[in-house]
Amino acid sequence: MTEHAPSTAPAAAALAGGHRRGVLAPAVTAAPVQGSAAAVRDAALAVPLPRLHVLLTRQDVDLARLGNQVVVVVDALVGTSTIVHALAHGAAAVWPARDAEHARAIATRLHAPVVAGEWAGMAIDGLAPATPAALVAAMPRGADVVLATTNGTVALATLGGLGAVGGVGASGAATAVYALAPANVAATAAHLLHAHHDADVLVVCAGSAGRVNLEDACCAGLLVARLQAAASHAPSDAALLAAAAAASPDLLATFRAARTGRALQAVGLDDEVVLAARIDTCDVVAALRAGRVFAVAP
Repeated sequence: MTEHAPSTAPAAAALAGGHRRGVLAPAVTAAPVQGSAAAVRDAALAVPLPRLHVLLTRQDVDLARLGNQVVVVVDALVGTSTIVHALAHGAAAVWPARDAEHARAIATRLHAPVVAGEWAGMAIDGLAPATPAALVAAMPRGADVVLATTNGTVALATLGGLGAVGGVGASGAATAVYALAPANVAATAAHLLHAHHDADVLVVCAGSAGRVNLEDACCAGLLVARLQAAASHAPSDAALLAAAAAASPDLLATFRAARTGRALQAVGLDDEVVLAARIDTCDVVAALRAGRVFAVAP
């Protein structure tokens, strides 16, 4: 969510910009082990761990350099939280849109979809609400949902436009793309460890108009902490910073204190902040493929 007006730039440009965008540091190799069994253990430890990096805004992504990385998109308040809860409550798929016009265009290709959206935190006339609890209440089970939010769905729609999943699509496209919220951290971490255990992981925080959003960094940090616990990836400093942000014992208080959390409270949507801050309530892995986000087996 953001305070900026819609951009007229092309969709791909919405993710471009920033210094050393989307570039992962060199792979980390474990240090040699000293002692009588050093030769055997050194051979095992010499295998570099896959890398784990966090970008704090979507504008920091370099679309040309996503090849062979798994990308995880976070818009905790509220885009990816809405997607995860919609899928957990029976949506067939969620189609991320760049804006309301794009959402309406997508809807013309679907049968009786629910079209929801917000811009700069405000409801869009004629569209269903874009927050998790309100959308779930308005959504029939089995429906396709078309969702437009100010930042999170812009990132997903751009990546979906590249065909960036499963190694299929444009040159430089990511190996796979997922949507992350506090509600599905455990499911997403388990899936990454099972399906992409040897792949570099890039977590992209949506941010807000090019600014860092605390709630996105915290959500990214929750995932980093789970992967750290599994000793599966070598985290960058940015990933460690996100994990430190997520170490607060009261995630809800952090979400409420964040700029977007305060904005939602100001318009009477504290219940949506409470829902979005709950961890591991949805056993959903939200994968992007062919322009839509759908639930895959954990």
